[in-house]
Amino acid sequence: MPSTVSFADQYARQVGNLADRDQSLEPEEVMSAKVREILSRPSPWQQVIHGPTDNYRLRVALVLIEEARFKEAERFAYCGRGDQVGFAHEKFLIIPHRCGSRLCPRCARYRGGKYVMRVLEHLAKFPHEWLFHIVLTQPVIVGEGLVECRNRLAAKWKGLGDRRRYGLVNGLLTEHVKWSMKGGWHCHLHLFGEFQIEHDGQKLADAWLRVSNSQEGRSCQAPFVRGLAEPGERVVDVPREQGEFWEESTDHLTKALQYVVRDVCEGPATFAFGELEVPAFTELVQVMHRVKLHRMIGSWRKHEDDADAVTEDGSEVAATKEFMVVGTVDDLLFDLIGKGHWGTRFGLAMYERAGVNQSPYCVRLRGTLRQLGSIG
Repeated sequence: MPSTVSFADQYARQVGNLADRDQSLEPEEVMSAKVREILSRPSPWQQVIHGPTDNYRLRVALVLIEEARFKEAERFAYCGRGDQVGFAHEKFLIIPHRCGSRLCPRCARYRGGKYVMRVLEHLAKFPHEWLFHIVLTQPVIVGEGLVECRNRLAAKWKGLGDRRRYGLVNGLLTEHVKWSMKGGWHCHLHLFGEFQIEHDGQKLADAWLRVSNSQEGRSCQAPFVRGLAEPGERVVDVPREQGEFWEESTDHLTKALQYVVRDVCEGPATFAFGELEVPAFTELVQVMHRVKLHRMIGSWRKHEDDADAVTEDGSEVAATKEFMVVGTVDDLLFDLIGKGHWGTRFGLAMYERAGVNQSPYCVRLRGTLRQLGSIG
């Protein structure tokens, strides 16, 4: 269980007990030591949730401390430690204790998954026009700052003018921020859009190329355009969840939408960002911790703000309050499992839910349950 004592109180307590020679310690030093300790000793459940991202998460937390953003560092380090298990109507539910950071792979996956479900549910209920997947790119400029790179991308989108000129009725615009092998920031847009007529998708792509060539003063790469569905073609596969339990769809429409948002849903590309040089990594944390990477267009914007519904302390309100809190996930899975108590029942329920897909998260969860001996 995470400590209920704030970092500020812990610091005051530690300072009060220090010898005179240690009274000169700075808050940053205490915070840094505490966060290093938390992240170097993740709870078993945190290991399942976050996987092999220790180096990346430690670097993010230390940047937050350097900028005196102590509360954010605390929430980031504790993400997942303290997740509770509820039981209602013969079913288990996880009551998460999230940090809510866009830099956290777990929380970014949860936030992005809500956008996936919203669009899928809309397409399953209502008729649609022509659906396209369009990738809007721009050249990489070595040495350009991340803010400048994102502003350059935003200027091109603004330069298109009114979206309705290109027949764009509804859409989900997702920004991807990556580090290029060329040695610079690579920001680009994925558009999953609904257009009025068959050739409207290409019309928007051609307009983007004209704007890009004009603003860059050189010939740019043509956008990628892929038609996904004709009018009236229904979504045949709406996954149950897109958060902790990611189910890879076999339906081409659903799969395309998952791809568009998957990079953002899965959080930052930790395998690449975790190895960035210090200046670039610091810039990533400074810029990306509050930016919105999704934009809903048209009628798909309904209840858009719901996707970011996370409380100030990073926790969430469960869908139903009619449940009994059994304990924390760590307590149930790693202390009680195999002893005929709640833990065994919860372990079996989790294994069944994780069996629907091959996402890294669910693979780790199944492997952990097998090692604990709860699953044959």
